[in-house]
Amino acid sequence: MRSCPSSATLARLALDPSHGETPSTLEEHIAGCPGCQSVLNRLIRNDAADRKVPELRPRDDWPRLPGFVIEGELGRGSAGVVYLARQPNLDRWVALKVVRSGTAAGSREHVRWLREARSFSRLRHENVVRLHEIGESEGWLYLVLEYIPGGTLSDRLKVPYAPTDAARLMAQIADAVDAIHREGLLHRDLKPSNILMDASPDAPREEATPKVADFGLAFAWQDEPTASGTVGTGVPVGSPGYMAPEQVSNQRDRLSPATDVHGLGALLYHAITGRPPFAARSVAETLDQIRHEDPVSPRRLDPGIPRDLETICLKCLRKDPARR
Repeated sequence: MRSCPSSATLARLALDPSHGETPSTLEEHIAGCPGCQSVLNRLIRNDAADRKVPELRPRDDWPRLPGFVIEGELGRGSAGVVYLARQPNLDRWVALKVVRSGTAAGSREHVRWLREARSFSRLRHENVVRLHEIGESEGWLYLVLEYIPGGTLSDRLKVPYAPTDAARLMAQIADAVDAIHREGLLHRDLKPSNILMDASPDAPREEATPKVADFGLAFAWQDEPTASGTVGTGVPVGSPGYMAPEQVSNQRDRLSPATDVHGLGALLYHAITGRPPFAARSVAETLDQIRHEDPVSPRRLDPGIPRDLETICLKCLRKDPARR
């Protein structure tokens, strides 16, 4: 079996696919390897965007983890960085999520890393990203996750979904969230960038399977000691624009599955209108909108949206959790 080409080889192909001769065996390998295709497509997109030569060397701050070959960065958040990596001994591509503070991670980061791993491990659902394993090496904490090659839902929301496609999409995500709740967990961070899509970006929308990812904010909502220990110090936890009012106000005793129902409503709103339900000039103003204002009715933005779909969406976004 041919090994994957280096990032430098793929970068040369991205810069000039017609330059030189590409061996037929290499072409055949790339055609059948989703990992190589993802790296090549990313390099091509980057080059088309700014015509800069892609960086061919691993960045100095990338971790060196035994058993993995990191090929690129897929994304980063406040607590973690996700890399595309090969696992040669198992001949597979994985998403390697590493605690962002690296070797400086303290007890707080360690607890959050372990909590996320346990949340992932409790779930077995076709619309939830799978956890393969966890690891720790020379101070680096990491999760080895199923690699989903199609990017995120946020990459596909430049154009709103047709109502039928949006309903189909949300039915799958809602089913996954129901499985999360049946395990006694809350996700608390449902947003487009945390929904991975298992199909290429140019594939028809009905062919893309959504996968719920990132359980960094998940916690066992019925376990009061755990809940109190994971919510934090009074600072709102979640993503502005998609948080529920009880998250914004840090009302620990009101967090429940209805909190994630609000997140589902925010996702549906964005899918059918092309914008989040709450978005102001600043984070503070956005959070104030979530607490005190109702979102603009979807049918005011697009009269073609079916009234029943609008009703479902707005019911999910009600301020009172008991009315969602």
